[in-house]
Amino acid sequence: ASTPPQLYATAKQALSQSQRLKAILSSSDAMRSLLGPQRADSLSAAIIMELHVETYQPNDYLLSEGHASDRCFIIDEGSADLLVSCAGSPPLKVCQYGPGSVFCEFALVDPTLRPGSIVATLPTRVWTLDRRSFDVILKSKSDSKGASGQPLMQSV
Repeated sequence: ASTPPQLYATAKQALSQSQRLKAILSSSDAMRSLLGPQRADSLSAAIIMELHVETYQPNDYLLSEGHASDRCFIIDEGSADLLVSCAGSPPLKVCQYGPGSVFCEFALVDPTLRPGSIVATLPTRVWTLDRRSFDVILKSKSDSKGASGQPLMQSV
């Protein structure tokens, strides 16, 4: 029996997407810091399994300044701007995120209010990972010690 072409294309796309996400996660300094450099690669597969896809249109807010966030974002397609309000002035564009950008990583461990807004500038597709899923991954994949014997997220 042969594999139907649609199934093959879907499997190939999923593998390519998984490889791309693994490369993005392994190149994110913040994610490596959160997970511990020795564990980042080994936890990538578990993280990828927990990602959710969201889509945004231009001018949609991915998150708003002054609100708590409990998730991390990875842009697959499109772009978004980080805007920060200055007293009495219109919001200032601080940076732009594009495909492969990872942001709000520390929202996975820190519930503080976000200092800026993230606004889509193009039709944008993102993967998100929420704090609860992140906690479950860490607990299920660890005895709460990193490869060095130090507690995970000691420096966070």
